[in-house]
Amino acid sequence: MVVGLERGVDLSSHRAQFLTRELVDAADLVLCMATQHVERVRELGSEGKAFLLTDYAAARPIGRAINDPFGGAFEGYRRMADELERELAGVIDRLSLEQSTRGLE
Repeated sequence: MVVGLERGVDLSSHRAQFLTRELVDAADLVLCMATQHVERVRELGSEGKAFLLTDYAAARPIGRAINDPFGGAFEGYRRMADELERELAGVIDRLSLEQSTRGLE
């Protein structure tokens, strides 16, 4: 939570939850940090809407997971936050481009 607060994001109300088929069904897009997470989402019936975050951001398969620093040093959380910010910027760019392209059809 401290890294979030450093970046102006309050995560104090965030709680982890088990991923269910209902959550997957309700989602339009599921972005995962690790390949095994994508595989699990697909097992729950994601039907082409689950992607590795780095693959989706790059708009091509690169197969690079984002390391979860859980239980590690504080600096690992900062590195992960930096990486997430970079990758999410790519996701936003892709979604914006796809949205504008749909508007042209």
